Amino acid sequence: MVRGLSSVKLETFSEVDCGSRTRGHDWKLKKKSSNTSLRLHFFSERVVNWWNGLENSTVRATSVNSFKSHLHRMLIKEEFVFK
Repeated sequence: MVRGLSSVKLETFSEVDCGSRTRGHDWKLKKKSSNTSLRLHFFSERVVNWWNGLENSTVRATSVNSFKSHLHRMLIKEEFVFK
């Protein structure tokens, strides 16, 4: 969705955080605030922390297969744990 490879638009779920930061990648997503815990179970909220924790090389992958390969390497090194 971030790279435009999906028919679903990113704006449907989240938006890119364009604020200044000192670390991480340029495609960090903003987490929307909520007054209830209901929103915490939405797909869009569950994946934001995982996406924001990815390495720059993974996020900048040029194809889906390249992204999967980078993600697989991160999982093997256990640098990234899905909870």
